[in-house]
Parts: sequence; C-alpha cells; structure tokens
Amino acid sequence: RSVPPPPDALNFYPTLPQDTLARDTGMLWIKTLHIVLVTSWFGGLFYLPRIFVNLADETDAAAQARLLHMADKLYRFMTILMIPALLLGLWLWLVYGIGGGQGWMHAKLAVVVLTLGYHHLCCSAGACEG
Repeated sequence: RSVPPPPDALNFYPTLPQDTLARDTGMLWIKTLHIVLVTSWFGGLFYLPRIFVNLADETDAAAQARLLHMADKLYRFMTILMIPALLLGLWLWLVYGIGGGQGWMHAKLAVVVLTLGYHHLCCSAGACEG
C-alpha cells in the first residue's frame, strides 16, 4: 500500500500574482528580441569587413561599384538592427533593472560603446555611399 504525497508536494511551481507573471513574460519577450537583434547586428559587423577585403582585391570598376553598393546596403540594414537592439537593451536596464549596480554591466556598457564606435568606423571606411 502506497502513501499519498503531502498536498504541498503536488504543487511543484509556486503560485505567483498575475501581474508578476505578465511582467516576467514581457521581460522575456523583450530580452529575446534584444538577443536576436544584437546577434543579427553583429553578423553584419563581422561580414562587412569581408566586403572590404573583396573591394581591396577587386580591380574592375563595375565590380568595385557593386561591392560599395553592397557595403552601403549592409551598413544601412545593420543600422536598422542596431537602433532597436540598443533601445531594448536600455529598456531591460532601466525598466526591468537588469544589471543595475553590478560590475558586469560596466564592462558590457564599455563593449557597447566600443561596438558603436566600430559600427561608425565601418561607415568612414567606405560603407556609406551618401
């Protein structure tokens, strides 16, 4: 004959107030979108130098114009990805308090500033046609 478990053991997950669940769910969606946007932005940041290498090796004027156009389009797309990534990161930090008062946040903000500098350096290196 088996002994039934105590009533508290049946409720594995604690019950949370509905507003806490909604807040946590919203935070998870924002964090997910932030990670997807940052990953896509970094993909462009890693690919753009490859276009520059191809541009340096190319001697045909039409091919150079095509590569410059590709670099410009990629830079514009990366900028479209960068802006919401930064805004969502700020939202996570200021609204949800992620990283507030923790040492790793200073390092992360330094990396963000360096990445923004690199992003704009890519424009001055020839990715911007206009």
